[in-house]
Amino acid sequence: TQSPGCSFDVSPLSLTVDATGGTRTVNVSTGSGCSWTASSNQPWVTIASNANGSGSGTVTVSVAADSGPARSGTIAVAGQTVTIAQGQGCTFAISPDSLSIAAAGGNSSVSVTSGAGCAWTATSAQPWVTITSGASGNGNGTVNFTVASTSGPGRSATLTIAGRTFTINQGQGCTFSLSSNSASATAAGGSGTFDVRAASGCGWSANSNAPWLSIGSGASGSGNGTVQYSAASNTGPERSGTITAAGQTFTVTQSAGCSYAISPTDQNIASGGGTLTVAVTAPAGCSWNSTSNAAWIGISSGASGSGGGTVQLVVAANPDGERRETVTIANQTYTVVQGSGCTYSLSPSSTTVPAAGGTGSFSVTTSGGCAWTAGPAPTAPWITVTSGQNGSGPGTVQFTAAPNSGGPRSGTITAAGQSFTVAQDSGCSAVVSPDTFNESQAAGSENVNVTTAPDCAWTAMSNAPWIGIGAGASGTGTGTVRLDIQNNTGPARTGTATVAGKPVTINQANGCTITLSSMADEVGGHGDNGSVNVMTDAACPWTAVSDVTWIQVTSAPSNAGSGKVTYRVEPNPSPDRRAGTITIGGKVYTVNQRGG
Repeated sequence: TQSPGCSFDVSPLSLTVDATGGTRTVNVSTGSGCSWTASSNQPWVTIASNANGSGSGTVTVSVAADSGPARSGTIAVAGQTVTIAQGQGCTFAISPDSLSIAAAGGNSSVSVTSGAGCAWTATSAQPWVTITSGASGNGNGTVNFTVASTSGPGRSATLTIAGRTFTINQGQGCTFSLSSNSASATAAGGSGTFDVRAASGCGWSANSNAPWLSIGSGASGSGNGTVQYSAASNTGPERSGTITAAGQTFTVTQSAGCSYAISPTDQNIASGGGTLTVAVTAPAGCSWNSTSNAAWIGISSGASGSGGGTVQLVVAANPDGERRETVTIANQTYTVVQGSGCTYSLSPSSTTVPAAGGTGSFSVTTSGGCAWTAGPAPTAPWITVTSGQNGSGPGTVQFTAAPNSGGPRSGTITAAGQSFTVAQDSGCSAVVSPDTFNESQAAGSENVNVTTAPDCAWTAMSNAPWIGIGAGASGTGTGTVRLDIQNNTGPARTGTATVAGKPVTINQANGCTITLSSMADEVGGHGDNGSVNVMTDAACPWTAVSDVTWIQVTSAPSNAGSGKVTYRVEPNPSPDRRAGTITIGGKVYTVNQRGG
């Protein structure tokens, strides 16, 4: 209430205060004694001091802080109206202030916190974010929005809400595919390519996950592109490696580069069987297997392995003929040759055929599966196997022997590894020429020619002591024998030599010599007895024969050799001399008789 009749001057009549509020002063000018009052019309404005005064004075006004929009109010001071204008004090908060959303997009919202009456708006900076509600508001509120899906790379957008920036990060919506997901490579290695298919702007990279796979080109790209890779050579087992390209897996399968060797590659084993060992050489990691291709060969160890190793085989005893089979070891062929377990016998084991030749046979005894062959030895071409040249199990071999024109011979037939002996009698026939000799009593030599086959052996043998074999006592084929004949001092004789089985006769003339003790005798006419001694070889025969009747041989040896001849001479009836003879062993002995 102001004193009547007083005039009041109030200054200033308007005040401006920012949102933080504060104090302000208003001056009152009036006469002394003039009382006045100050009062507020707004609860946010208070009279801090001098709500009542007299005379000139100052009023202190306190303005509360404003968390809302701009406002104005008045106070009455000394009857005057003072206007107070306070700036807006709105503050805005959004929650959340960012969003990460998948490529598929979707709906979301942002809460706005502000004082009552605080107006705000929400706007999108990108066309792919649409505000569906809450584009404007007052005080607390909610902004709803929709994020469109994307098929491209990741992207960001902002919303301006109540002056605040709301960030949206959308994940990439790129889809990637490969032209193929796998490939094969040879053990020798090589290069290859595959394509990456993606939308423009979709970045990607390619990385090898195996040290033997390298990226030649296309280690990174955007949109469609090509990756070139190389596979190193492989000396080991089959392997697989991958390349990750644009998040996709590309698989490379490389063939095994394993190389295998076995030692030895073949072995012989006796019929009794036993164990054999084979060494396998292979790079580490290279797996292998062993498989027997015969029931009689077992694998006792090393049926499978990796890298270097050993295979042990067990070979059963063989009751049959030689056999050969294989074992496949690390894809290599190992050969087992087992000796025959067959036993053979021949019955009979020999025979004799005549010189004229002929046929024969013998039996082969063995087990049923044992094979055999039969044939003459090369040194016996005169033997021919006519049947049973080969067989299996028991059987019979038949043969022929050709006629033999030579000496005795022997040949063999080899049957089932056994020897069958064929002995053939001699077929030799010899001709000797000449086969008779008439010889004088003198010593000498004669040749006998032997004609026979080249392989016919012969001998020469004397059957008489006075016949000697001077040369050619034995020989083969055609030859000559020299017979040495001794001087004959006895009677005629005949002897033989056997040459090549043939008799050769030698007739030798008489070689006897007769000597008389005298060659004549003189006898008287009245007659007389007489004698004469004969000297000769003991074997020489001789006779004494009177050549006349008047001489009579009265005695003489009847055999051979030296002796005495006696005789009687009869009287001579005539006066004339006469002579007569006695023939003694071819010698003439004369008897002269005087006349009587």
